[in-house]
Parts: sequence; structure tokens; C-alpha cells
Amino acid sequence: MWPFGKKKTKPKMKGSMKEMVEMMAEMSEDKRKTMLEERLKMFASMPDMQRKESVKMMLDSALDLPQPKYTKLCRTRLNTLMSLPEADKMKLMKTHMEVLQELPATKRMKDMNTTKTCLMELPKGKREMMMQKMEEMGMKM
Repeated sequence: MWPFGKKKTKPKMKGSMKEMVEMMAEMSEDKRKTMLEERLKMFASMPDMQRKESVKMMLDSALDLPQPKYTKLCRTRLNTLMSLPEADKMKLMKTHMEVLQELPATKRMKDMNTTKTCLMELPKGKREMMMQKMEEMGMKM
């Protein structure tokens, strides 16, 4: 037994999120897409503040990954995002941009550069659709 009474434990949200993100980066594309789609749908259904906090924890953890792993996650996120209903897609894109503004400049740049690279890999029609949505929100790539 802990000498000062019952040992208190802090919630492991950040650690758990970091572990989940690392696990997703190691999955096959199909499994990663399924898991990310579940997460994105869950985030889209949350109230604004809860969604923002959840997206922030996930994005912050993902941006700590080495570049090749983050690129895989970013590519899957973009493809999954495009398959969601329009309202959810816009809600999640808006939240993503709000969260980015709160992160350090190095993380913002990593995300923006990786997103740009991943966008250029998309088929022309999907790429144009995503770029149009981003422009509608005032984002420039």
C-alpha cells in the first residue's frame, strides 16, 4: 500500500491518446481508416467545446509522431473526411483549424505542409473538392 494513504492516479487521457495515435499509425490502411472514421464521427457528434478538446488532444499527439507516420495519418484523415456528410466535414475542418491556431508554430507548419503534400496526392476531383472547401473556410494551401 502507498505509505500516504490511497495512491491517487491522474487520468491518462493524453498518454492514452498518444498510444492510440501511435497504434493507428502502425495499422494497415483499412484498419486505420475504419478507426479514424469512427473517431471523426464521434468528434462530429460532440458539443463544440468537447469536440475542440478531443481534436486538440488527438492532433497534438499525432504531430509528435515522426514525419512518415504523421503523413500516413494525415493522408487517411483527408480521405476519411471526404467520405463524411457535408455538415460533419465542415464542422471537423473548422475545429481542426481552430485547434491549429493554439498549437506551437512548428506543429502548425508540420500539419500545413503535410496536408498540402497529401492533398497533392489525391485524385484531381477529390483534391479540387477539398481545396474548394478549404477556401470557403478561408484556408489557403
